[in-house]
Amino acid sequence: MPGVFRDAREQGASPDPENDFETPAPNPTAYTPNDLATPQPYRPFRHGPNFITMGIRKVDWDNLIEMDANFLRYHDTKAKELEKDFHAHVQFLDTPTVRDACFEVFEELTKFLTRRYPKIFKLEGGVLHNFATGEAFPYPASK
Repeated sequence: MPGVFRDAREQGASPDPENDFETPAPNPTAYTPNDLATPQPYRPFRHGPNFITMGIRKVDWDNLIEMDANFLRYHDTKAKELEKDFHAHVQFLDTPTVRDACFEVFEELTKFLTRRYPKIFKLEGGVLHNFATGEAFPYPASK
Protein backbone atom coordinates (compact mmCIF):
# COMPACT_ATOMS: atom_id res chain seq x y z
CA MET A 1 0.00 0.00 0.00
CA PRO A 2 2.75 2.51 -0.80
CA GLY A 3 0.26 4.75 -2.56
CA VAL A 4 -1.69 5.32 0.65
CA PHE A 5 1.34 6.66 2.49
CA ARG A 6 2.54 8.72 -0.46
CA ASP A 7 -0.89 10.30 -0.90
CA ALA A 8 -1.16 11.11 2.81
CA ARG A 9 2.25 12.80 2.79
CA GLU A 10 1.44 14.76 -0.36
CA GLN A 11 -1.69 16.08 1.34
CA GLY A 12 0.38 17.30 4.30
CA ALA A 13 -0.87 14.66 6.75
CA SER A 14 1.56 13.79 9.50
CA PRO A 15 2.06 10.25 10.80
CA ASP A 16 0.34 9.21 14.01
CA PRO A 17 2.84 10.01 16.82
CA GLU A 18 1.40 7.22 19.00
CA ASN A 19 2.40 4.62 16.41
CA ASP A 20 5.89 5.97 15.62
CA PHE A 21 8.56 3.31 15.93
CA GLU A 22 11.78 4.20 17.70
CA THR A 23 14.72 1.89 17.08
CA PRO A 24 15.94 0.51 20.41
CA ALA A 25 19.35 1.82 21.47
CA PRO A 26 21.99 -0.92 21.31
CA ASN A 27 24.36 -1.69 24.16
CA PRO A 28 27.83 -0.25 23.56
CA THR A 29 30.81 -2.50 22.87
CA ALA A 30 34.40 -1.99 23.93
CA TYR A 31 35.72 -2.66 20.42
CA THR A 32 38.35 -0.31 19.05
CA PRO A 33 39.38 0.07 15.39
CA ASN A 34 42.32 -2.30 16.04
CA ASP A 35 40.37 -4.86 18.06
CA LEU A 36 37.21 -5.93 16.22
CA ALA A 37 35.41 -9.25 16.67
CA THR A 38 36.20 -12.41 14.77
CA PRO A 39 33.76 -12.84 11.86
CA GLN A 40 30.79 -15.15 12.52
CA PRO A 41 30.38 -17.98 10.02
CA TYR A 42 26.92 -17.75 8.51
CA ARG A 43 25.56 -20.79 6.71
CA PRO A 44 22.36 -19.78 4.88
CA PHE A 45 22.35 -22.90 2.70
CA ARG A 46 23.90 -26.32 2.16
CA HIS A 47 25.11 -27.52 -1.21
CA GLY A 48 22.70 -29.64 -3.19
CA PRO A 49 19.15 -29.32 -4.38
CA ASN A 50 16.52 -27.80 -2.09
CA PHE A 51 18.62 -27.53 1.07
CA ILE A 52 17.74 -24.02 2.16
CA THR A 53 18.37 -23.76 5.90
CA MET A 54 17.90 -20.03 6.40
CA GLY A 55 14.89 -19.15 8.49
CA ILE A 56 13.16 -16.07 9.78
CA ARG A 57 13.86 -15.29 13.39
CA LYS A 58 14.01 -12.30 15.67
CA VAL A 59 17.15 -10.23 15.50
CA ASP A 60 18.91 -9.08 18.62
CA TRP A 61 19.01 -5.28 18.24
CA ASP A 62 22.63 -5.25 19.41
CA ASN A 63 23.58 -7.40 16.43
CA LEU A 64 21.55 -5.59 13.80
CA ILE A 65 24.78 -4.32 12.19
CA GLU A 66 27.92 -6.28 13.03
CA MET A 67 31.42 -4.96 12.54
CA ASP A 68 34.13 -7.58 12.49
CA ALA A 69 37.84 -7.87 11.82
CA ASN A 70 37.18 -7.94 8.04
CA PHE A 71 35.56 -4.48 8.05
CA LEU A 72 38.60 -2.54 6.83
CA ARG A 73 39.44 -5.04 4.09
CA TYR A 74 35.87 -4.97 2.72
CA HIS A 75 35.64 -1.19 3.11
CA ASP A 76 38.86 -0.65 1.16
CA THR A 77 37.74 -3.01 -1.62
CA LYS A 78 34.40 -1.22 -1.95
CA ALA A 79 36.04 2.23 -1.85
CA LYS A 80 38.42 1.26 -4.68
CA GLU A 81 35.54 0.00 -6.82
CA LEU A 82 33.62 3.24 -6.26
CA GLU A 83 36.69 5.28 -7.22
CA LYS A 84 36.99 3.32 -10.49
CA ASP A 85 33.42 3.89 -11.67
CA PHE A 86 31.02 5.40 -9.16
CA HIS A 87 28.05 5.59 -11.54
CA ALA A 88 28.29 1.91 -12.49
CA HIS A 89 27.90 0.91 -8.82
CA VAL A 90 25.54 3.56 -7.47
CA GLN A 91 22.29 4.28 -9.26
CA PHE A 92 19.08 5.67 -7.85
CA LEU A 93 15.97 7.54 -8.79
CA ASP A 94 16.37 11.09 -7.48
CA THR A 95 12.93 11.92 -6.09
CA PRO A 96 11.95 13.61 -2.83
CA THR A 97 10.72 10.28 -1.43
CA VAL A 98 13.96 8.45 -2.26
CA ARG A 99 16.02 11.34 -0.92
CA ASP A 100 14.06 11.32 2.36
CA ALA A 101 14.58 7.56 2.66
CA CYS A 102 18.35 8.00 2.17
CA PHE A 103 18.49 10.65 4.87
CA GLU A 104 16.49 8.41 7.20
CA VAL A 105 18.87 5.48 6.66
CA PHE A 106 21.87 7.76 7.28
CA GLU A 107 20.25 9.00 10.49
CA GLU A 108 19.46 5.48 11.74
CA LEU A 109 22.96 4.23 10.88
CA THR A 110 24.54 7.19 12.65
CA LYS A 111 22.47 6.60 15.78
CA PHE A 112 23.20 2.87 15.81
CA LEU A 113 26.93 3.03 15.05
CA THR A 114 27.72 5.83 17.50
CA ARG A 115 25.89 4.00 20.29
CA ARG A 116 27.04 0.45 19.53
CA TYR A 117 30.66 1.25 18.62
CA PRO A 118 31.48 4.46 20.54
CA LYS A 119 35.27 3.97 20.24
CA ILE A 120 35.03 3.70 16.45
CA PHE A 121 32.25 6.17 15.53
CA LYS A 122 31.72 9.56 17.13
CA LEU A 123 29.31 12.35 16.33
CA GLU A 124 30.88 15.67 17.24
CA GLY A 125 30.28 19.20 16.06
CA GLY A 126 28.03 18.20 13.18
CA VAL A 127 30.53 15.65 11.86
CA LEU A 128 30.35 11.84 12.02
CA HIS A 129 33.88 10.51 12.56
CA ASN A 130 34.95 6.98 11.64
CA PHE A 131 38.18 6.35 13.55
CA ALA A 132 38.76 3.00 11.81
CA THR A 133 39.09 4.61 8.36
CA GLY A 134 39.81 8.23 9.27
CA GLU A 135 36.73 9.35 7.33
CA ALA A 136 34.46 12.19 8.40
CA PHE A 137 30.96 12.90 7.12
CA PRO A 138 28.79 15.99 7.68
CA TYR A 139 25.80 15.27 9.89
CA PRO A 140 23.03 15.77 9.22
CA ALA A 141 23.61 15.39 5.51
CA SER A 142 22.66 18.41 3.44
CA LYS A 143 19.55 18.13 1.33
